[in-house]
Amino acid sequence: MILGVSVALALAAVPSSGASREAFKAAMIYRLATFVAWPESALGDGSFVIGVLGASDVAGQLKELSGAQTIGGRPIEVRRIDGAAQLGGCVLVFVGQDRGGELEEVLSRASGRSLLTVSDVEGFASRGGMIELVRDGRKLKFEVHRGAATDAGLRVSSRLLELAAAVYPPVGDE
Repeated sequence: MILGVSVALALAAVPSSGASREAFKAAMIYRLATFVAWPESALGDGSFVIGVLGASDVAGQLKELSGAQTIGGRPIEVRRIDGAAQLGGCVLVFVGQDRGGELEEVLSRASGRSLLTVSDVEGFASRGGMIELVRDGRKLKFEVHRGAATDAGLRVSSRLLELAAAVYPPVGDE
């Protein structure tokens, strides 16, 4: 059932209104996170903390999801962050297009940490970000940088990799 929902999210048409698009992105971020495994040491005993840099509408939509959903049995906590220096305590960070100029610093500070990096900035996955949300016409798809996730100690489900529009490095180039 979860896989079916993920396929629907990956292939469904993105709504045309701004608020609906942001709700769709938030739902996709949540669903994608359910297909990633973190080391127990990275999660601690508390909430599953999602940091959002920019993308205030996506942050608002994620906060609405947080009350009703969990990831890995942990309640979701959404934090608005003002910069890469505030990544501490987060297990997932979403960088909005409006803060794309800060990608290099975010990726640098995330390096060596079990922190899932997600963005809708064009070229994010090919530059070392872990999951990039990609618009393809009216569809929202995603690309995965499997190598970056593995280097961070994260395990991305093979089912998620099968659904990805692109995987870096390509399978077989390891």
